[in-house]
Amino acid sequence: MGLLDDLKKQADALKAQDTDKTESLRSTAVSVDHSLRRTFLYLNALGKQLNVVQMPSPFVFDLPTVGIIDGLIIKDFFCDFRSKHFIDKDYYGEVHVAYRCWSDKVLTIKKGPFFHHTNESFALFKQRIATGTPCNFKLLVILQLNWKFDKPLGAPCRLMTNDVGYHAMLSSVNEKKGDCVMFVYMPPPEKDVVRYKLDKISVANEDA
Repeated sequence: MGLLDDLKKQADALKAQDTDKTESLRSTAVSVDHSLRRTFLYLNALGKQLNVVQMPSPFVFDLPTVGIIDGLIIKDFFCDFRSKHFIDKDYYGEVHVAYRCWSDKVLTIKKGPFFHHTNESFALFKQRIATGTPCNFKLLVILQLNWKFDKPLGAPCRLMTNDVGYHAMLSSVNEKKGDCVMFVYMPPPEKDVVRYKLDKISVANEDA
């Protein structure tokens, strides 16, 4: 036998090995595909039931500067799959599961206290709120800023959206004798879009 015949035999052997390897990989892909299909069908059916039952979440979140968040329920359960093309066809490659931990309770985050004198401006008052929040004072939701005295407990909240409301609050404070305590309420500050974009750029640079 000549050199050409030897090379042909080696080539045929390598082709046979490649064929065996491909068939083995295809067999594994089929097995994984079947398992993921069954998993998806099971989780998808389970999620529909959980969305009706809304079972309590076992998780408790202790967030810095916010507090403990518990008593949540599981809802909006969602299941989806992703296919991947392998060798000659598409197979199930991933199964994704997601849900939300939810509550209808209103979370009030307490900040402060801080001292403020009646001869100081509304701008300084807003700045003190922003410092205690903390956030940029331009992000404060001033149009929904409310205040009330600590006593009596059922005292009504009053709007303080501008200088007029601020001076009305000062007039109420001046009618009281000595120092007094008041609470200020507002929704969470608006999102700092500029900082958010800069943070994303910073993270992207770190990952690069």
